[in-house]
Amino acid sequence: MDIESRIQNHWSDSSTESLDDGVSKYAVDGSRVTRRFSNGSEMLVCRALMIGGDTAESEEYKKMFVDVYRGPGNPDVTRRYARMISHLMEIEVILENWEQISENSVIYIDGSIHGRYLHSLWPFNLDGREDVPLKLLQSHIDLIEKAEEKDVLLVGVSKTSQV
Repeated sequence: MDIESRIQNHWSDSSTESLDDGVSKYAVDGSRVTRRFSNGSEMLVCRALMIGGDTAESEEYKKMFVDVYRGPGNPDVTRRYARMISHLMEIEVILENWEQISENSVIYIDGSIHGRYLHSLWPFNLDGREDVPLKLLQSHIDLIEKAEEKDVLLVGVSKTSQV
């Protein structure tokens, strides 16, 4: 059997007709990039996108964040800040568009958000941004409370098992 036939045998139809079960579905993901400049400053750009809706025609909801700051000199702090802000943007794009989300919907979010941020807080030392872990935790709590009120199912999807 040739490779094309093998692929066709394992192909799953992803047409929107198969998703038309009366349940609104949304998926959220984010991306981020940091750049370090020769003067020691760093720039962080995070984007979050939520797609989905009540019909086969998906709506798009976007959020962007840009920050330029004096680099801490520790790449671990930079990576941690970028990851937290990226996850914060993913939650905020949902919260800022909450009125568009129907009752009994399903929202697919980054599964690592649950495991990484709900169980502990730790000090974060980046000048003027020390409150980012608390903002992230509060936004997650707000999302969970809103989901309960509207009977929205939050599904965490993880690409890896690292937390």
